[in-house]
Formats: sequence, C-alpha cells, structure tokens
Amino acid sequence: MAPFINSTSTSSEQGGVVAARPAVDARGALRRMLTFGVALLALLGFARSGQAAVTVWVVFAIFVAVSAVWVRGQYADSLDGRQWVIPYRVGAVLVAVAIALIVLSFTWDTERLDRGLPRIGGAVLIYLVAGSAVTQARQTCSIGILGRRISIRHWGIWLTLAGLVVAAAGATLLVGMHWIVGAVLLAAGAAGLIPLGMGIGSEPVIRWLCGKEKAAPWLWGLGAGGAVLYAATAWIAVVVSRSSWLIPVLIVLALFMIAMVSTTHADIVAVTAGVALMGVMPAELPAKDLPSPGVNAGNVLVAIGDSYMSGEGASVFYEEPAEERRRCNRAPSAWAVLIAKNETTFDGLKFLACAGAKQADVVQEQLDKEYAKDPEYGHYRPGMVVLSLGGNDVGFSTIAQTCLAPRDCTAIENLWHGMIQRLPEELRRAYRAVDERFPGVPVVVVPYPQPITANGHCDQVAFSETEREFIRRFTTELNQKISDTAAEFGFHYLREMEGALVKDHLQLCDPGNGGRPGINFIGLRSVHGLAEERFNPTNWTHTSLHPNERGHLAMRRIFRDWLAANPKTPSRLALEQPAVTTEQAPCDLQACKRQARRWAVEQVGHRFVDGGLLLWLAGAAGGAWLVAVAFFAYRRRVYAACG
Repeated sequence: MAPFINSTSTSSEQGGVVAARPAVDARGALRRMLTFGVALLALLGFARSGQAAVTVWVVFAIFVAVSAVWVRGQYADSLDGRQWVIPYRVGAVLVAVAIALIVLSFTWDTERLDRGLPRIGGAVLIYLVAGSAVTQARQTCSIGILGRRISIRHWGIWLTLAGLVVAAAGATLLVGMHWIVGAVLLAAGAAGLIPLGMGIGSEPVIRWLCGKEKAAPWLWGLGAGGAVLYAATAWIAVVVSRSSWLIPVLIVLALFMIAMVSTTHADIVAVTAGVALMGVMPAELPAKDLPSPGVNAGNVLVAIGDSYMSGEGASVFYEEPAEERRRCNRAPSAWAVLIAKNETTFDGLKFLACAGAKQADVVQEQLDKEYAKDPEYGHYRPGMVVLSLGGNDVGFSTIAQTCLAPRDCTAIENLWHGMIQRLPEELRRAYRAVDERFPGVPVVVVPYPQPITANGHCDQVAFSETEREFIRRFTTELNQKISDTAAEFGFHYLREMEGALVKDHLQLCDPGNGGRPGINFIGLRSVHGLAEERFNPTNWTHTSLHPNERGHLAMRRIFRDWLAANPKTPSRLALEQPAVTTEQAPCDLQACKRQARRWAVEQVGHRFVDGGLLLWLAGAAGGAWLVAVAFFAYRRRVYAACG
C-alpha cells in the first residue's frame, strides 16, 4: 500500500474553474485526533462499575464534544477532496502497538490487571488506522505495491460487486451444511467488502459531479432518485421480513452510509461510543447491604435457584467477589430480598441463588459448597427454603432466542417438549440434595410466572401470536413438571406465582401495562466485571425475558399473601408417587440447543435468499448512498464557489 500522506495544497473544480485551496492543517488534524484518542480512553476507563453516574456522563459529554470537533474538522478538510490521514510510518507503529497490547494482555495477571482494556484499546487503534487507510484510498488514483503503481480508479465498483456476491454466497450457505462458513462470508461481504467498495467508490462520483458545469439536474436527480429507491426498497424489506423491528436497522444503515460518504470517521465515533456506553454499569451495592442472618439467627429464609430467584432482570446488583467462578447477579430488588427486608416473618436471608444455575449448579455450588463452609448451619437456623429451578435445564433462554428467527419457532416445538419430559430426573437430583441439607425445613418450590399474553397484535415483542402461545404453553408444561416433582418430596408448590404478572397487567403484550411490563423483552445492559466481560456483545442481553423491579414487586406480593394464608406452614406435605415418564427427548439439552440455533440460522438464510431480503437491503443501502453522494457533492461545490 502507498504510504499514508499528509495532504498539502489541492484544488477543486466547478464548471471548469480551478479554485486553489490552502494546505490542510496537518498539525491541527493531528491535535484533534490525539485529543479524541485521550477522550476515548477516558470514556472507556470510566465506563465501569463503581463510578458515580454524574462522573460518567460528564466524561461522556466531553467525549461527544471532542468527537464533534474531530469529525467537523475532518469534514472541513475533505471539502476540497483531500484530507489529512495518519502517515504510513505512524500507522505501522500504531498497528504494532495494538498487536502488542492484545498479545501481552494474555500474559497479564488478571487478579491485579484488567486485560480487557488493552484488548479494547488495541482493537480501537487498528480500527482507526484502517479508517485512515480507506480515507487515503479515496484520495488517490493508485497505490504502490512492491514498487509498482496500481490503479484503483474502479476498485469501488469491483469491491461492491464482490461484496454482494460474497454476501449472497454466505446467505445461501447459511441454509446448507456449512452455516458457519456462510456466516463468515455474509459478514465479510455485508460488513466488509460492500462498505469498503461504496466508500472508495463515492469519491470519484463526487469529483465527477463537482467537475460538471451544470450539475444541479444531476444532484437533484441522484438525491431524489436515491430517496425514492431507499424508501421503496426499505418498505419491501420490512414487508418481506414480516417484522417492523427491521425499521431501526434500516435507519442505522442509512446513517452509516451517510457517515461513510462524508469522508469522516463518524462511524468510528458511533461504534466506540456505543461500545463504551454498553460498558457503563451502575455502582454495585455493597454485599453488607444484604439482609444476611446474624450469628445464631433463627428462622432464616434460604433462597436457592436460578436467575428468577436471584433477580437477574434488575438494573443494580450486589457486589460479588472477584474470584467467583461466574457472576450470579443477585439483585437488591429480588423478591426474596424484599421479603427479608420488609417482613418480620424471617430473621434474615441466606441468598444463594445464581443466574444461569441448573440442577448441577444448585447441588454443587449452592448446597455442597455452602455445606462445606458450615456443615451444621451453626451460624443460622433455616426457617424456610424457597427454590426456583428448571428453566435453564430445559433451555428456556434458547427458546426465546430461537423464536426471534424469521420463521415460526413452533416448527421445532418437539425439541423443547422432549426436554421437558427429561426435566423430572434433573429436578429430583436437586430436590433430593435440598431434602438432605435441610431436613424437616419447609421447602417452597416457586414456578415461573407466565411472561406473555397471546391474544391480539403486539408491538412490544418480535414474536408472532402463535409463538407467544407456544411460549405460554411451554411455561405451563414446565411448571406442571415442577409441581409434580415437588409433590414427590412433599415440597410446597406456590401455584399462585404462575399468575404473578397477570393481576397488575405486567405481562408482555398486555395492553394494560402502559408500555411498562414487569418483564424485560430485550434488556440491553452489560454485566459487571472486567472489561473483556463488560464490552463483550454476548453479555449485553443477559437481562432479557427476566422479571424486572416491577415484576419482582408483584412476585413479593404473591409470596407475602401466601405466607399470610399459611401462617403455620407444615414442614412437609404428603408425599405423592412419581409420575412415570414414557416420552423420551429427541436430544439432550446441549444437542437440542445446537439444533435450535442451527435451525434459527438456517431461517435467517432462507429469509435472505428466498424472500430476496438481501437484495432489498442492498437496494436500501444504495439509495442512501446516492442521497449522501448528492448532498456531499453539493456541499463541496458550495465550498468551491465560496472559495
């Protein structure tokens, strides 16, 4: 590649008249870029738990202001067709530093250093240098490779066409056996080659428009034609996808096209700001704020189980030791915490529930580990055990992810139905361990609240009516298996909890919830912890389809009313004979989850190919590109005329 250059003087043409332009202020551009880098590092550094919200937002405001100056300076420099870029040698050094940071982070002592921050910093540096390289490619007609000059005048067209072919091939492979290869090709074409080609190809068109004596008809024609093309293809894309949730994606696509044609790094600002904001976490509450039992406390409430017990859907969690194997996300708004804090029935709470827990986790982590610490429970006397378990053992979270696929997820309902048939044997292992650890203590098994209504149209979720009914049916069947198994051990089953969200209209799609349901659909919030966890996109939706603070208040009311109606709860109910399970699951949990995810990916491929969605998205991108090219060509002509 040719060296990145510092632009000097250049000219801009309009109607055959060449207007001389002053040299680009390279030092000013460098100062703006360095200031942006410092502001970005400060934002990433402050975007972590423990920082006051006011501090984070002040730093973010500074970042926005600095970014605006940086992007505005780039745009001003680009009005004559030339812009300062990172010099070749500096770019090479920055890439080497980025690679060194990423490599060295693997050797850092994670107990003392957050190795995620250098990885994020390295990725940002590489992204910045790559953006500068694209800007350089836009400003030159050729590049030097191995001592030879190679013309790149038509590279924009060829890269865009190659991107379309690669993306189409990837979408086709999503449907077949090679879906992983297909996903890579689709990403390479749609997110790599096509934006690169359209970015490079926009500059020759803008210069051609600037050189025309009478460009107004062309500018209006391209702008209006692009707007019509974008509106038409975007509308068809929404119809083909059968989802209004595609509209935000199309808006972001148009904004990305504008940023790309503008010859600025506005896309870098948007991406890094988005990542930083997702990493901003509210301060955790000290663990000492938990209503933990005192020494020799009696009648302690013991909360065991999964995320529906730990309070996963909340916005604030308790601090957890850094050495913990995983984040349990125990929330102060969890209904068990609210009961222990606000009711006089219990003398404290032993909060053992952990997000993502399956039966093995309950046995090994929440019972065996705790039992090893205090074999005789000498520091407290359990008065009651509340237990929520089963959803993770049947892959409930994967069902929700699968139902977001374009096709109706009831097509693979048999996978999840079969898993439910296997659930009792998993529950028995956990219930048996609870029975052994808490002999004679009343155990209350808590079912999962019905999360959603199925009647009528609903804009709060991206599920069809049949999918919503499937989720309701699955939840009912799941709760029935939990109830039957609890009866085998004489455990109480809190059946009223199934309708905890109904009375107060807190279910998703309930028209009475006023847009504030008691359960999250897509909860965008990262996790606490190191940077590599907080800035990992796979951790940004962990609170989805979990009761939020409003939901846990309703669940607390159900439990409180049940306690009032059962003031002298017997230690055990009459035992029932276990039901005989005859139906076998078509796969175990992990195999079923893999099959479901593969099915979902295949449906995405089908929608891209069969419905022509990829073509319509490409048309929308092309329309937005034409509008952006017409606008920035107009602005450049105005700049030349004023000069």
